[in-house]
Amino acid sequence: MLWTFTTTWLWNKGCKAMWKVKFRSALRGYLEQMKSTLGGDTLRTLAKKAGLSPSTVSEILNGKRKITESVALKILDAMDMDVNEKKILEDLVRAGLGSERRVLPKDAEQLIANWHFSAILSLLEINEDFDVFKISEELRLNPEVVSEAIRLLASYQLVETDKDGKVILTGDYWTTTEDIPSGAIKIFHKGDLKLAAERIDEVPPEDREFTSLTFAGSAKQFDQIKNEIRKFRDKVSHLMTLSDPDQVYKFNIQLYPMRSKSSHNP
Repeated sequence: MLWTFTTTWLWNKGCKAMWKVKFRSALRGYLEQMKSTLGGDTLRTLAKKAGLSPSTVSEILNGKRKITESVALKILDAMDMDVNEKKILEDLVRAGLGSERRVLPKDAEQLIANWHFSAILSLLEINEDFDVFKISEELRLNPEVVSEAIRLLASYQLVETDKDGKVILTGDYWTTTEDIPSGAIKIFHKGDLKLAAERIDEVPPEDREFTSLTFAGSAKQFDQIKNEIRKFRDKVSHLMTLSDPDQVYKFNIQLYPMRSKSSHNP
């Protein structure tokens, strides 16, 4: 899943649970019907058609993996079923987002300003057990910082901690608008650059990709290039989710002018 700053909506836990229960039930019924009609490993066939691993579909079916809207729609698109029935399920999935969304309040600014909040949420998508100490070890963070982050994320119903201390995702994503004129966004991007500089020394070259380009170009194409960068960012995220996640990555792209405006007026 892409934890990025693009919209300001947050899932409502109650609505989310309703559509996911119904989706699992429909998926189970579909697979049973296909198996009785066609035979063979219908789950593996469906997973391949949806561009997902069989283990992902199996865990979704058995309630061991949370379902995101994007994954649910991939599965629905791969299901060979009545058009009207499929439309009902698609509307149900989208209603899980559309009818009960709410905007993050202004006091949630620190969730946006500090990179470790999105990193923690991304880490929890990996199908492993994570408590405060394992999170701090994996992300190289102080346990006190992680504890406070979990407390704050829980206050916005994004995570919860079970009786064994395992931290679990509850909401699917939170984001803000593109190009928002906010000090929090500036702090976030500065933190990203600082983190990238640290990882140059800490991460071996074979596990990272740093590249840059300086060139002469036309400012008239700048808005078009920004749009292409955002589409590429989404494509990278999609490609990295075709298999089950086992790592948390940070993907940064910077494009900015080198000439001062005082010396150039396009």
